[in-house]
Amino acid sequence: MAGTQLSAPESPAAAPETAAVADPDRFELQLVGVDGECRIERGAVEASGSHDLLLDPRCAALYPALAQASTWHDRADGGVSLASASGEPVVVFAVADGLDFESIEPASPIITLKSAD
Repeated sequence: MAGTQLSAPESPAAAPETAAVADPDRFELQLVGVDGECRIERGAVEASGSHDLLLDPRCAALYPALAQASTWHDRADGGVSLASASGEPVVVFAVADGLDFESIEPASPIITLKSAD
């Protein structure tokens, strides 16, 4: 099962209770040296403690393995992993300077996550 696809963001008028608050669970994903980016979102928490992963359709175009990612796991070291439905990590991120996260697995390409405005 692939991650959930993001649709167009809701307008502030459609969600007035959240319009004034920045959402720290939305990130821009980018591959270093590759034009383009996509948006991912850490969704609702599941019983296992992981979170649903919401993926912009462009993510799989940028890095095809992301089509397998469906869950977001917070790691004890402060990093995160994006994993398949079976729990296998697709991309593992560490906390990074100047960004929120930078991939450590795979080592190449380097994938970054930055909080979305």
